[in-house]
Amino acid sequence: MTRFKATRLGNKPIIHPGLARTIGTNINGPSAIRVPDWIKAPLGRYYLYFADHRGDHIRLAHSDEITGPWHVHEPGALHLEGSGFPTQSSELDPPERFRKSVASGDLRPHIASPDVHVDHARRQIVMHYHGLERDCTQTTRRAVSGNGLDFRDPLPTGADFYARVFEWRGVTYAAALEGWLFRSPDSGLSFPDRTRLGDPSTRHVSVFSSGDELFLVFSRIGDAPERLLISRIQTTGNWRDWRLSDPLDLLRAETPWEGAGEPVSPSRMGPADGRVNQLRDPFVFSEDNHLWLFYASAGESGLALAQLRCT
Repeated sequence: MTRFKATRLGNKPIIHPGLARTIGTNINGPSAIRVPDWIKAPLGRYYLYFADHRGDHIRLAHSDEITGPWHVHEPGALHLEGSGFPTQSSELDPPERFRKSVASGDLRPHIASPDVHVDHARRQIVMHYHGLERDCTQTTRRAVSGNGLDFRDPLPTGADFYARVFEWRGVTYAAALEGWLFRSPDSGLSFPDRTRLGDPSTRHVSVFSSGDELFLVFSRIGDAPERLLISRIQTTGNWRDWRLSDPLDLLRAETPWEGAGEPVSPSRMGPADGRVNQLRDPFVFSEDNHLWLFYASAGESGLALAQLRCT
């Protein structure tokens, strides 16, 4: 198996609450694209989408260099009102097990975990994102945009939340929470079939290819500390029979801004409220034979960047 080393870039997060009031203090879910040439007058060469775990819109930053500096586009991108999900708690019909959380406001309408791709053939930017359904389940929808700023036509996909969509040998898949792997028969419009690929404690994932190998970067709920791991996806045979190699540590909190000074304890499901000793939300961006690793630092306190290299 090819091995990778992650090298941090800079000595602070690239996205943090001090950049703009509108992004708040809970920052997670990075997804970056190189803005295609067919978008006229872009804000920058790169767009970085991210979220608040309980937010009412998807955030957006832009830069002319992948390493930054990044500038926040304060209007953001997709908003809850245009997401296709409920926008008010009064629209929810929670089952018994969720009623207390809805009443307290801990569980409320939101959108988060953007996963954004460039569709050159249709000249569209496609965003997958999760939100809260009327019955309080959380699912993934998709919306499209002609400029990467204004998204429209939200539709359900059938995938679970925290979905990361990828293509492998001409077929579209999505890896999601709890180790689920989904397969699409229609190039990512829907994901009706799934199988268990990874550990049921898997939280956030990112999938990337290197040569003829496919890799999964992920974190796990309950790890102490929660950190970024990497496995090779063994893609022989039927997709339902794919397996992961034993995970290797890729990156853990080592600096104060990553939460290294906070107590080490098992992580829990749900948002990270405040600074914790955890790394979450990996996203691997590939360009010109370079691999860049975006991740959430100190739980969900900011976004940081590292470079991935084969060792």
